[in-house]
Amino acid sequence: MNSDEARAEIERVVSPLAQEPIEVKINGKDYTVDPAKAGLSLNVDGTVKDLTSYVVNPVKLYERLAGDYEVIPELNVDQQKLSEQIEALAKKANAEVTEGKIEFADGAAKLSKPVDGVVLDNEAAIEKFSEDWSIAGPPIELPAEVVKPQISSDTLQKFYDDQVKSLLKGDVELVSGDKKASLSPASIAAAASYAPKDGAPALTLDDKKLYKAATSNSDLSSTAKDAKIVLKGGKPSIQASTKGISLETEGLGAKVLAASATENRTAEVKMTEKEADFTTAEAKKLGIKEPIVDFSTPYPASDTVRTKNLKAGAARVTGVVVKPGERFSAA
Repeated sequence: MNSDEARAEIERVVSPLAQEPIEVKINGKDYTVDPAKAGLSLNVDGTVKDLTSYVVNPVKLYERLAGDYEVIPELNVDQQKLSEQIEALAKKANAEVTEGKIEFADGAAKLSKPVDGVVLDNEAAIEKFSEDWSIAGPPIELPAEVVKPQISSDTLQKFYDDQVKSLLKGDVELVSGDKKASLSPASIAAAASYAPKDGAPALTLDDKKLYKAATSNSDLSSTAKDAKIVLKGGKPSIQASTKGISLETEGLGAKVLAASATENRTAEVKMTEKEADFTTAEAKKLGIKEPIVDFSTPYPASDTVRTKNLKAGAARVTGVVVKPGERFSAA
């Protein structure tokens, strides 16, 4: 081909390839760059000159005669436009490092995987583009600083699969002598929290939340009796509290966590002497001396449905103490 024929063929075949999006990789993620916006284009005239110019080198003459002659296409690079596109690419690729999370809600656990922190090296990326861009070539790996999370994705996933799923796969039974109580996965999840410890994933179960769940209408419920303030002859009177035995709270979370990893999912617990939640001394300290209001309403005794409702409502409010700063609702 002469120069004109070569130029026409290059514009027909090679120029469209030079206009296709350029594939790049940043920390393993794929992106594309528009060569026109980045100021990257094929220099047709320079490429034709390399192909058709006069040469006296016998090796190159032989290559041309044999049909094996190759040249690297001449490429145009607009540094200003390329710099602007690298900055735009950085806005997409850059990210703060994000630690993975395990959250508990509604009796289940949810895993959020960690994300690497990435900062594209803009100057090095511009240089890399200028040197490595080739028409229809392989993706360009751009240099970036990568900040890894404290706990890797693989480590956190394994912890989740091995320990978190095991924690919530069924009830954990608490046993103290002949007394028993079961903690459901929902109760365990409500007491669970995740936080790395010493660079490794870790779970914690809240002792008090587990105690409340385990002692609600069960064999392990406290036998201590709260003090009561009742009306006798129209005046407040205190019924004394009594001590009892109750589930030992301290270390309960660790015991349940250990039991969840065993086949029988059973934890041995202790019952210890316990004061009432509302003691006689606390009742006296309130200083309740007289009723401040009363209310009555007449109704026909024959209205049995209304009678039942009034009794049920009265039972819900009788003996309730509303302390300073508290709000009362019978709902």
